[in-house]
Amino acid sequence: MGLKVAKEIDAVILSLDSLAIYKQIDIASAKPTFAERGDIVHFGIDEIYPNEDFNVTLFINLYKKAHAYALQNKKNLLLLGGTGFYLSILLDGISPMPKISKEAALQAKKKVQNIDAAYKEHLIHEPNSSIAKNDRYRLQKWYEFWFETGSTREEYFTQNPPQPIIKETIDIYEIEVEKEVLNERIKQRTTKMFTNGLVQEVENLVDTYGKSLKCFKAIGIKEVIEYLEGKCSLEEAKKLVTIHTRQLAKRQRTYNRSKFQHRICAKPSVLKELLLDAFQSE
Repeated sequence: MGLKVAKEIDAVILSLDSLAIYKQIDIASAKPTFAERGDIVHFGIDEIYPNEDFNVTLFINLYKKAHAYALQNKKNLLLLGGTGFYLSILLDGISPMPKISKEAALQAKKKVQNIDAAYKEHLIHEPNSSIAKNDRYRLQKWYEFWFETGSTREEYFTQNPPQPIIKETIDIYEIEVEKEVLNERIKQRTTKMFTNGLVQEVENLVDTYGKSLKCFKAIGIKEVIEYLEGKCSLEEAKKLVTIHTRQLAKRQRTYNRSKFQHRICAKPSVLKELLLDAFQSE
């Protein structure tokens, strides 16, 4: 539907999908093929390799790039699918994070060599800290931040509140799908992924990058890795992908309800007309 609307309103698309951003992860992400994309310019798809770091800052920069392209070429911009968290980041913003210098990192590393003394001292500045007494990693990160900024995280973020990335009001649309229909589609999608070669794709990824990459914990990849390791049968892997996808869909619906209370929900055919009317009335 998004592709059809984009074509009718002359729009470019920014994908909000956290897995489609990776090159070589095609079947597991169910990203649109080049044929499906046609001549519609896409951002947020095939941007980085699996062993490259993806974070919120990179996503914000992708939005800015897509937004600038749309303005320059006098096109509309559609944000489609994926993770509601990324949309909320664009609407709510994030505080600018300080870059930790080598000096601050070295100071912190030296400080936590005496972990007991370091822990007691950090409690003087942050009495309600949640860091465990023997958590050297988090304590070192705390001191890196402290030596770099001279503030606790709470103090820093109070002084540097988040600023929205998207400053104008935008309409948020959600496709309304009955639970039974959605569950059946998830089952069909899982079957299609395995038929299209999901196991081979994951096998190639593991051969190239190993098994420990963060993005390999995504649904569809982690279950196949378990199958390749002999921890479950192929049929069990398929069932796990279906179950985990259903659970994710439920979490996403719950998140959307709580975060985007003014979203517009409707059946696909109705939603398409609402979208077209909204752009034509501008």
